[in-house]
Amino acid sequence: MKKQGGFTIIATLITVAIICILMVVMMQGYGTGSASTRKDGLGKTTYGGAIMTAKDEACRANLQQVRQGLEAAKLSNGDEIPGDIKDAHIGDSFYSCPLGGEPYKYDSATGQVHCTHPGHENF
Repeated sequence: MKKQGGFTIIATLITVAIICILMVVMMQGYGTGSASTRKDGLGKTTYGGAIMTAKDEACRANLQQVRQGLEAAKLSNGDEIPGDIKDAHIGDSFYSCPLGGEPYKYDSATGQVHCTHPGHENF
């Protein structure tokens, strides 16, 4: 008589247990507890932190696009600084932070654009 595969069931159970442990560690942010190192307090888990980092980079890219659009508007107007951020003409989705939805702050006197979301002050 052939022996049935008892080892296969044990191996499967161990594999499922390991996968469950890894998922718990990934979702809860092993070693970080519930504290977030971000200024806005978002992204407390490993997965959430990765999403927030991606949105941070999207904000940085949006600001770069707005700055380039404003520079093009400035050059086309004979080095006159545009009076409004919408003069960049790049689309309404680029004029606010993708993370918090706050509109970008534009100083028409200097032509500088900044994000007001906590943690994005240096973008």
